[in-house]
Amino acid sequence: MERVVVTGLGVCCSIGHTKDEFKESVYNGRLGLKPIDADRFSTDSACYANKQACVLDQELYADVEASDETVLTQLGNRVIAEALNDADLLPQELNPHRAGLFVATTIGGSYAFMDFTKKRIQEGINADDYELLFKASTPNITGSLMRTLGWRGPSSTIS
Repeated sequence: MERVVVTGLGVCCSIGHTKDEFKESVYNGRLGLKPIDADRFSTDSACYANKQACVLDQELYADVEASDETVLTQLGNRVIAEALNDADLLPQELNPHRAGLFVATTIGGSYAFMDFTKKRIQEGINADDYELLFKASTPNITGSLMRTLGWRGPSSTIS
C-alpha cells in the first residue's frame, strides 16, 4: 500500500474565496449564512421554507456562471490552482498517474437542480434541460477536472 500525502489546499466558499480569506473568517467567527439573492434563485414560492443559505457572493457567482454552466468546473480549477500553489508544485512536475484529486463541495449538484427548477417554474422545461442535471453531478465534475488536468490517479468526491 502506498502513502497518500495531502500537499496543498485550496478553498472557495461563502466566507472566503481563498484559503487565507477562509482562515481569517473562521478565526473571526464569521458565518456564511445569508439571504438567497432573488436574481439568482427566487425563494418566493411557499414550497421553500428556508430563504437563506451559505452562498457565494453574487458578483463571483455571476462571473463564474457567465462562462461555466455547471459553476463547479471553473471554481474547481481555481481551487486546484490555489492548492498547487500552496504546495509549491507546478502541474508539469506531477506524475499524472500518481496525482489524485479530492473534492469536497456543498454546492454539489444543487446548482444544476436550482437552474432546472427555475426553468421549470418560469418557462417550462424541455428534454435538453435534463442534461444539465446529469452533467453537473459532483462525480462527473471531479472526473472532468481530472481529465482537464490529465491526472490518472485516485479521485474522490464528497458533497
